[in-house]
Amino acid sequence: MGLVRTLAVLAAPLWLAACDAYFNDFDIINRTNFEIRDVSVRDDANVWKLGDLKPGAKTTFHGHLAGEDTGTVSWTINGKRYSADGCFYTVGGSAHGTLLVVGDHLEYRCT
Repeated sequence: MGLVRTLAVLAAPLWLAACDAYFNDFDIINRTNFEIRDVSVRDDANVWKLGDLKPGAKTTFHGHLAGEDTGTVSWTINGKRYSADGCFYTVGGSAHGTLLVVGDHLEYRCT
């Protein structure tokens, strides 16, 4: 019984650490000269609203994107809505990186 408890105590932190790999983390940086409004990230089932970004400002997305895809990042500049693919992720995996908003498109640094 002591061995089982010891293994459970040792395994719990490893299991919890592995859960973080399940989440996607990426920065979205406004590289325009305009405020971008209504920044959001979505997958097939969810939408995460990240707010507005002044020129040069950054926000960080941390969440679990369902399925296997890129997710979609959307933003508004001067009343016009734009969308682009985010970083690719797989089922049970995650994506990390930096997305730069440069007007009507994104530049990527995904890992």
